[in-house]
Amino acid sequence: MINLNYIDDYYQKYKNLCETGLYSKYFAYKNIDTLYYSILDENDKTGSYWNDSNKKQYQSKLIECLTSFIEIDKLEEYCQFGCYADIFIKEYLNKNIKNQLIIDNKLYLELLSLYNEANLKTTPVKYGYEYIINDLSGLFILKLVSQKGKDQIKKITNSFINDVLECEVCNKKYKAIKFPKWLFYRVNGNIGVCYSCSQPIFSREQVLDSIRNIIQIVGFIPNSGFQNFPDNSFSIRVNNDNWISVYKEILNLSPNFSGIDYIKNEFGSWFQALVYAGVLDKGQIITKRGIKCLSKSGNICNSISEQYIDNLFFENNFKYQKEPHYPIDIEFNPKGLMRADWKIGNVYVEYFGLKGEINYDIKMAKKMRLCKKMNIELIAIFPDDLKNMSKILNNIKSISF
Repeated sequence: MINLNYIDDYYQKYKNLCETGLYSKYFAYKNIDTLYYSILDENDKTGSYWNDSNKKQYQSKLIECLTSFIEIDKLEEYCQFGCYADIFIKEYLNKNIKNQLIIDNKLYLELLSLYNEANLKTTPVKYGYEYIINDLSGLFILKLVSQKGKDQIKKITNSFINDVLECEVCNKKYKAIKFPKWLFYRVNGNIGVCYSCSQPIFSREQVLDSIRNIIQIVGFIPNSGFQNFPDNSFSIRVNNDNWISVYKEILNLSPNFSGIDYIKNEFGSWFQALVYAGVLDKGQIITKRGIKCLSKSGNICNSISEQYIDNLFFENNFKYQKEPHYPIDIEFNPKGLMRADWKIGNVYVEYFGLKGEINYDIKMAKKMRLCKKMNIELIAIFPDDLKNMSKILNNIKSISF
């Protein structure tokens, strides 16, 4: 639930100036960037940034990049979002041109040099990508978008300003122009609901029902935290015709735009909620690391073998911690982020199930060297040890108890 009323205050502040002609009538709306003014208002001359003679060479190079790496027709499609088009364009360029610039460092440094020269700045190399992508987006909207695209931006933006909508969930009245840009982008331009609907309190079983319903409607299992809309990776996969039905179910999961995860607080994790909802085949889900599953203790395990080991610890009444952090060490664990699989008493236990993969072996060796350096008791379990776990269990008992 979000509060959209603050935009009314912004509108009132500039309303009189706009009515007297001192500002463009569109200036009152916080979500309309200045780069749109020359499209929306024929009397506005906002495009002067690109009319500066110092920017001609920079502008020419940017246009060359756009026409070389991007299908201009693809960018034209985003005109359907009116004054919100630029955030979609920026994200598209981030995914498609930024990677090209990272690969072609020579081209990137040339663009950065032209940007600094045009703006009389000295921009650090690591920050230049953002500025260049912003300029690519703005240049497309001001200089390259077709007249048809401009007409569409103007038409859609005016509808956002003038049309009073009624939320299909809570029946509140609202205007799409009030949506913050980040919200419009994250819900993929779905404006059929106000996103400030009150959130009812549902029972645990009703929440699980909503999880089942969402998965049935969308046809896939969403990522953890999807209900808080951290980006548009969920909404972009949902058919627009199903959005209202899906959002009604999402409301039952207590979505929170601040990122607070009700599911995690209530069930321990999204994966555990999926297991309780019964939507996973055999309570498992396949990941890049293996098959994620729950052990008898309720711990999340990243493979069937890890689950087998965790079950043995649980059945033998071991008091253990899952995925504990290793102590901080400047050489091997400077940020303290390195984790073991288990810790029983003062003994760290690792299951090295992917031994033989180069990157994995490097991480494994790093952990072993850390333990040796800090005199940490480490018991390493390898796939061959699984056939004789009684020996491992006795070893743990003799050390930790």
